[in-house]
Amino acid sequence: MRTTALALDAVLTDFGFMVGPVAAVALARGIAPEAAVLVCGLLVTTAVPLALYGAGARAPEEASPRRHWTGPLRSSALCQVFSVAFCFFLGVNVLEVSLAAYGREGEVTLAGGTLLSLIAMASMAGGVLLGGLPTPAARRLTQPTVPLGGSAVCLLFLVGAYFMHPILVALACLPVGFCLGPCFASVYGAAADHASKGEKAETQSWVASAMMAGGALGAAVGGWILAHGGPTGALLLTTAAWAAGAICGARLTSLCPAAEGVHVAPVVSAG
Repeated sequence: MRTTALALDAVLTDFGFMVGPVAAVALARGIAPEAAVLVCGLLVTTAVPLALYGAGARAPEEASPRRHWTGPLRSSALCQVFSVAFCFFLGVNVLEVSLAAYGREGEVTLAGGTLLSLIAMASMAGGVLLGGLPTPAARRLTQPTVPLGGSAVCLLFLVGAYFMHPILVALACLPVGFCLGPCFASVYGAAADHASKGEKAETQSWVASAMMAGGALGAAVGGWILAHGGPTGALLLTTAAWAAGAICGARLTSLCPAAEGVHVAPVVSAG
């Protein structure tokens, strides 16, 4: 159930990233900028009681005595998970920066937006497929090495397509996006597998922080490389980041999960 829930979470996240900006622009231009802010506030206000209701529906978990102030950071397995999350989102933001400027150097273009939309839709398709797979197959495919390694390989085809034809660039975006949805489920699932009893929420918070740190660095470095090395250099950096994440994920296979029964823990709220 957890893999399916995390896959659905990844699909809904992609859907929000696609619909949200369009709705915000439509409200700002059609009514007033304040309308977009108001709708955002209403949505957040609605989300709070839903989150509280979901938290109340779960049985309270007894927290184990805290052994060290570093919490999840004392676990070598979780540090590997955090490294995977960092590398994954670093690559994601470099990819976004490079594709946004596709077709005209240094400027956001319609073609770039189309490519990003293709990747987002393919990511949703990958999440839907993952959520519908039998549990054993889903567990194998959500080992971090598999989706991250697949993303890195698919991105090499995208780099090659840059030197051929724009149609091939669009087609090459589809397998890249197809692997991204499972990547989100993989990272959060690996964190849940290796989190200690009573530290699951804190562990998922560290995962989110690692992603944000990687994304911030990716946006900055990606912009610099795009200006000095072009889109090909930026895409190769994304490939390197995802390959590094896959290597970090491969080291998790030798480390046992922290607790039995964690595979069905409901952790969607952390995504």
